[in-house]
Amino acid sequence: MTFGSRERKAWSKEFEEETEKKKADGNERKRTARIKGRLLWLNPW
Repeated sequence: MTFGSRERKAWSKEFEEETEKKKADGNERKRTARIKGRLLWLNPW
């Protein structure tokens, strides 16, 4: 399968973002949990 340069760029960008996500996943989960807790605390519905 051949990719045009734009597709390849998009794909590699996506791949990079994916690895970044995996790297930051632990920290991100902690942060989102903290944010969610704060949001729930701010407006308990």
